[in-house]
Amino acid sequence: MSTLQVPSAVAAGAVISISDTTKNQGAGATAPSTTRFYLSTNSALGAEDTLLDGSRAIPSLAGGASSAGSASVTVPSGLAVGTYYVIAKADADGLVEETSEANNTVVRAVSIGPDFVVSTLQVPSKAVAGAVVAVTDTTKNQGAGVTAPSTTRFYLSANATLDAGDVLLDGSRAVPPLAGGASSAGSTSVTIPWGLTPGTYYLIAKADADGSVAESAENNNAAARAFQVQRLRQQRWPSERTRHRGLTMS
Repeated sequence: MSTLQVPSAVAAGAVISISDTTKNQGAGATAPSTTRFYLSTNSALGAEDTLLDGSRAIPSLAGGASSAGSASVTVPSGLAVGTYYVIAKADADGLVEETSEANNTVVRAVSIGPDFVVSTLQVPSKAVAGAVVAVTDTTKNQGAGVTAPSTTRFYLSANATLDAGDVLLDGSRAVPPLAGGASSAGSTSVTIPWGLTPGTYYLIAKADADGSVAESAENNNAAARAFQVQRLRQQRWPSERTRHRGLTMS
């Protein structure tokens, strides 16, 4: 198998197209053969793997010759979301005697189900403690399949990594169901907490912050942007001379 192309993300039950090139890298012409495709939870083909319903007929190949083409296969329905592997095997029925029988497969990873990311995030470059600021984000389903509604929430952190010590801010954004590849963009008002020491902080947006949607990857839902918290400038009262300047005696 000299090439194999599969979609990077698919939905359970979907019909997908797989393209491959099967090559005779040895010498002498082969008999006709069949390339078949399997779905696995790991990258090694085993007896427990699922034979998919599509295959490709390969004609007789002279030494060094190749056959390229595509086949439509159905991803099994009812699969749990996660990472799986599509394995293509040349001469899957073992009809052709070869100098090596151990190199007939090639593997590609595929994600099953939706996968949220925050694809864009814009925050003010500066703010004062206690201020209400506008945060703009785009939440995207970069996986496959339609999601349930979800919520993108915002956090204040001392670093760019979201953890239990970060502060949940008071604004959030409702995200509607998203088909595979679709996005939802919007703006949210959040309040910067009072009492912060001036310095650099991070505003973190997390898609599906409540964990209501099962995803093929759960560790890529957050994006962070740095901003400066500035000291609130105190009001300067006018001096005694300034306050009386311009007064005249009647």
